[in-house]
Amino acid sequence: MRTAQNALLLQGSDPFQVISNFLDSPILRISGQLVVLLFVVVWIALVYWTYTDAGRRGATSVLWGIVAVVFPYVGTLIYLIVRPPEYLDESRERELETAVLERELRNNTLLC
Repeated sequence: MRTAQNALLLQGSDPFQVISNFLDSPILRISGQLVVLLFVVVWIALVYWTYTDAGRRGATSVLWGIVAVVFPYVGTLIYLIVRPPEYLDESRERELETAVLERELRNNTLLC
């Protein structure tokens, strides 16, 4: 009985009014604002990550931070493509290990 009354009410009303009421609802408005807030928070997190990662890898961190701010999401993606392949600490450690191994090889080789 209740559905029949609702059907009669819907037939007499403007169908676009139902859509308009839905789009004007506070729940939809708050949901949209939360989605925008989520994108802003993720954007700020990506800017911070890009800045710190560029500093650890020996790239110009200020430049990459500005690129990430000016070009949201795309700036970080560009950085991911062109960033140095390893951290500075890893590079220095590898160079030190190489120097130690070369010295050991020079000391252990037999001279004729």
